[in-house]
Amino acid sequence: MLAVDNGVAPEIVDDGVTGFVRDSPQQLVATIAQVDRLDRTACRAAVEERFSTDRMVADHLALYSQLVGQRRGGAASARTTSTAGGAPVT
Repeated sequence: MLAVDNGVAPEIVDDGVTGFVRDSPQQLVATIAQVDRLDRTACRAAVEERFSTDRMVADHLALYSQLVGQRRGGAASARTTSTAGGAPVT
């Protein structure tokens, strides 16, 4: 992948490994001759690690669990009382 250093490009391209990130389109043109140095196996491994269905589903489930936990914690704390044993009751 060839990308200009803008937005998320530096986060998804490992410069010199899975592609090249440069400051300008002119620098990208000069870099095109170097693409044969990229290791296809490393490129594929990086994509599978970052963007596989399993990884994306796991990341989304973790985020949803975190958000639900925060919401329950915030809502429960407003309605929580303690029993004699100290355990919260909602």
